[in-house]
Amino acid sequence: MGQYWFTFHDGNGEIVLRSGHYDGWAKAMIGIAHMKVKVHDNERYERKKDSDGRFYFNFRTEGNEVNCTSQTYDDSPGREALICIIKLQGLQGIVR
Repeated sequence: MGQYWFTFHDGNGEIVLRSGHYDGWAKAMIGIAHMKVKVHDNERYERKKDSDGRFYFNFRTEGNEVNCTSQTYDDSPGREALICIIKLQGLQGIVR
């Protein structure tokens, strides 16, 4: 049994969203399935600011666990743009 995770890439191939580590393939697939169902639910996006003042978000499960964390942005509009893209495109950029 290995470590698994999934990532979301932008149009340039840059990783913009990364899941936590799962201790099995099946658990990673459950994480992807959860996000596919809830990707349009604004309440799942926990908007945050790190200690350096950069903006990011966590995507949370119904159990309030962090499913994925975004890359950081210099400003809030950058973070919000990524949330918009993910909501519009769904998880077409998922790499397993």
